[in-house]
Amino acid sequence: MGGSPSNPLVPFNLTNDGENQRVKYASSTMLGLGPAMQDAHAVDLDLDATTSFFGVYDGHGGAEVAMYCAKRFHTMLLEDKDFLNNLPDAIKSVCSRIDNDLRRSNEWRESLNPRGNGNCFQFLNTGVCANLWHSAEEPYVAPLHEGSTACVVIIRGNEIIVGNVGDSRCVLSKNGQAIDLSIDHKPNVSNERERIQRAGGQVWRPIVERAVSVGDFAYKQNGNMHPSQQMVTCVPDIRVENITDDTDFLVIASDGIWDRMSSKNVGELSLRLICEKLIDHCSLWTSDNMTAILVMFKPIVGSDEVAIARTEHHQHNPVGSDEQLNIDSKDDEPLLLSLLFTPPEFLQES
Repeated sequence: MGGSPSNPLVPFNLTNDGENQRVKYASSTMLGLGPAMQDAHAVDLDLDATTSFFGVYDGHGGAEVAMYCAKRFHTMLLEDKDFLNNLPDAIKSVCSRIDNDLRRSNEWRESLNPRGNGNCFQFLNTGVCANLWHSAEEPYVAPLHEGSTACVVIIRGNEIIVGNVGDSRCVLSKNGQAIDLSIDHKPNVSNERERIQRAGGQVWRPIVERAVSVGDFAYKQNGNMHPSQQMVTCVPDIRVENITDDTDFLVIASDGIWDRMSSKNVGELSLRLICEKLIDHCSLWTSDNMTAILVMFKPIVGSDEVAIARTEHHQHNPVGSDEQLNIDSKDDEPLLLSLLFTPPEFLQES
């Protein structure tokens, strides 16, 4: 990739991969040409015996909200009363609870940097290093112009459940065809623009860049309106998709990726390299942070076997280790994914 980031505390490219009996994944995150890393992501292959979790959080106005989402979203999900029987409702509940945490007090920031740990918290999944200590004597102010997207994917049994807040995106490859499993929440989209205007706001591009996010309480101040009716809301869109024999893989990525390529741009690369190559390509034209998680589905087995397999096998291989993903055997042929890149001149906004 060449060169080095201006901030030595943030890796130029941080990549991980891992697998269990149900899926293989690779993730990669990169600073880009910007001054600070504000993306975060989280992966828990075995959130419970039958559930895998993947989340991408694209912060703006600072890194803290994205970091809090990456630390707490999946743990809150596991604790939610609807986790076992109604994952869509559980996702909605967690989005609301995180927003309430940010609004209520400074405890969420304290959880990122417990007292006595110094003034720098290193969040391993992101490589972000931020000064998070705040004096207890200062009056608490909820983050007015700081927030984050949240694009989360839960895989349980033969279902993919996607919850999306903001303009990070999840794309599924099924029988070689790209299917968007989330909708980008942009202020210029008609239903988003109408809600913003009903709440007393106006859309001024490029000043207003978000319509749905966690945080951003400057746009959630109308006391006469429900949280779902505010100019900016944290209510997620939910999509449930069945996993079938022709389900190939999915990609979850921040808008630093999708602003420079379309959902259909796929070519021949291994699972482990596709994230890095995707980010390498997009970094040629963007100063934004970039984060991508790719998940490949293994052949479907019975639900009882899935439960046993998840508890018996879980491995994690950081990039740079001696063990490489095996893409030579017949069983691993699905790893030969593809990624074709569309030049930026063909990706103009419609």
